[in-house]
Amino acid sequence: MHTRSEMDGGQDFMGTLVGRVTLADGQAIPGVLVTAASPAMAGERTCVSQESGQYVMRNLPPGSYDVSFQLEGFAPVEESAEVLAGSKAQVDVTMQVTSQEEA
Repeated sequence: MHTRSEMDGGQDFMGTLVGRVTLADGQAIPGVLVTAASPAMAGERTCVSQESGQYVMRNLPPGSYDVSFQLEGFAPVEESAEVLAGSKAQVDVTMQVTSQEEA
C-alpha cells in the first residue's frame, strides 16, 4: 500500500505549463483553447484560459512541446516550450482579433 506522500512524490518527475493569454493592450482573453502536443506523451493535452486569461496544465511529462492557442474571432498562435521535471514552463501569448475581411 502506498502512502499519500509516496504517491505525491512521483509528481516531481512531471512538469507544468502555465501562462496568460492577452490582447496587445494587456486585456485578458478567457475561453482560449490551449493545446499542448509532444512526442513525450501520447495524444494531446488541452485546457481553456480562465477569466484572468491564465491557464495551467499540470503533470506533463518532461520534453519539448508545441503549444497552440485558438479562439473564434482571433488569429491562432503557435509557440514552443520546454517542460522540465519538477518545474513550470511559462508561455504567455498575445492574440490578435481577425478582421471580417479575413474570415
